[in-house]
Formats: sequence, structure tokens, C-alpha cells
Amino acid sequence: MTSPRRGGDWAIEQLRAVRVPDDARGMVAAVRACIEGPTIKGVAIPEAHVNDRGDGKPGRVDLVACCPGLPLLFIECDRLSPRAKSIAKLKLLPGRRLVLLRGVTRDDWVDGVQVIGLAIEGT
Repeated sequence: MTSPRRGGDWAIEQLRAVRVPDDARGMVAAVRACIEGPTIKGVAIPEAHVNDRGDGKPGRVDLVACCPGLPLLFIECDRLSPRAKSIAKLKLLPGRRLVLLRGVTRDDWVDGVQVIGLAIEGT
């Protein structure tokens, strides 16, 4: 499924180029460094609390990015495919929603959430 271009596409393009380690914490750290780096110049809040993770219970989103002049960007970092829980959480949030995957080539949309695969470092 495709979606029209939305505010923040230039920042998404920067994230798309990030090469990440093949572990969850390292991936979040690499994405956060990109957001807070000299090109995007944003602030990334890790493990941001959300009131509803899709099942009525509170939860956390891997990163919430605040970037100058852009809508909030909510990011979940998953392995090979977007988890149903990640999509459910993100669907409830306003702003730009993104699932980043590590180690796969992917660029599509699932229920209004953009899904992008990132390359592993050294590949």
C-alpha cells in the first residue's frame, strides 16, 4: 500500500540511510543518534510512555522524535517484520508513525503506519 507524501519526508529519508547493529538496543541507539545528529537536529525520547498500547493497557514506544518544523514522529524498532503490537500502539497516536525493521529490505504501509527496512552494519 502506498501513501501520499507527508510532512517530514526529508527526515524519513535520513533515517532510511541509517545502518544499524543487529540488536534491539543498538538499533534504537543508532536511530536516536541520527535524529539528534546535525542533519535532522531533533530530540528523541526513548521508551516514551503511551496510555494505550492497543489493548487498553499502558505501554511504551521505542522513540518519540521531536524535530524542528515537523509533526511528532513515533517510532517502533522491530526485527524482521512489524509486530502486531507495534502497529496497534502506533495506530492510536497522532503524528507520523513509523516501524523500522533491521536486516530486511522493505518500504510500505500497514494500517496507516509506514514500515521501512534498515540495513545491518557491515552488510
